[in-house]
Amino acid sequence: MMVKRKKILVYSTPDCSDNMHANGEFAAQIINKYTDYAFAFRDAAAVTQQELCSANVVAGHPNPQWLKGAKELEWLHVQTAGVEAYADASLYANKNVIVTRTAHAFDTPVAEHVVAMLLSLL
Repeated sequence: MMVKRKKILVYSTPDCSDNMHANGEFAAQIINKYTDYAFAFRDAAAVTQQELCSANVVAGHPNPQWLKGAKELEWLHVQTAGVEAYADASLYANKNVIVTRTAHAFDTPVAEHVVAMLLSLL
């Protein structure tokens, strides 16, 4: 019996590093290392509703209106602190979907940058 691989859809935006794009080095390493999963690294503008609706895991900012059709979605990771657009449980076909966010991940680097900029004024 063949085991169905989990589909993981990763959105990238034009301001992402080149490594996160479909042909980037990081994306290639992830795809080659975790062969039990079907990864799809896509530019955000190129993601289709069909891709979203067949994914088990999504990292990015999908169109909230498409989530009703995402019956396979188990986990949505929003790559910014703001998740207000995704907080309404009625958006999801799967009522057990887990929604996470990248909050506070950059607190220290931002604070260090601010202090360095302030020191540069002296």
